[in-house]
Amino acid sequence: MVKERIAKVGRVVILIVVVAIVQSCKNEDTSSQSDVLLKLFSLKTSNDWVITIPETNAKCKISEVDTDSLHVVKGVYVDGEERGEVVIDYLKITTLNQSSKNEQYFMIPFKVSNQGSGIFNYIGMFVLNYEDKTIKQIDSYFLGDRIIIDSLEYNGNATLQIQFKAHSEQQSFSETPVEHEELEVNVSKKGFEEVKNE
Repeated sequence: MVKERIAKVGRVVILIVVVAIVQSCKNEDTSSQSDVLLKLFSLKTSNDWVITIPETNAKCKISEVDTDSLHVVKGVYVDGEERGEVVIDYLKITTLNQSSKNEQYFMIPFKVSNQGSGIFNYIGMFVLNYEDKTIKQIDSYFLGDRIIIDSLEYNGNATLQIQFKAHSEQQSFSETPVEHEELEVNVSKKGFEEVKNE
């Protein structure tokens, strides 16, 4: 009788230990998941969204959901001595109609800042692969320094119109830009090409 109780207690203790180990493994898996990909694309993965900084070989892992903002994700990069930050306003994600079942092509503006005074704005082209749960950068296009993007309008075919405010020639870069500008680019799975107005 005593031996049976000891055996029963032993089995319960082993069961508790196994449950604790399984729970611990689940917690570890959760902590290594990308918060950004989970929030933006509902992907449970440990893969990271990495952006190559234009005109450099620096890589930036987009790893932080900005809790001070309702619609920003960001990351920091280091390239030799240069350090900087990339900020993405994910409310401006624009999906291409050329996506397929397993892949989603999308465009999104991002800002790059470094130790200098500039805040360089780009539009990036990316492809999200649902099978391997990765995002690959295809292209980027420079929009301007310290501009404010008002809207992105995709015609559903091959043209993206970007409306933004830039600094006028009379303005200092420390002022809020006021000059309305519009840029039109052709888009495809291969990237961007500026539309030349003749």
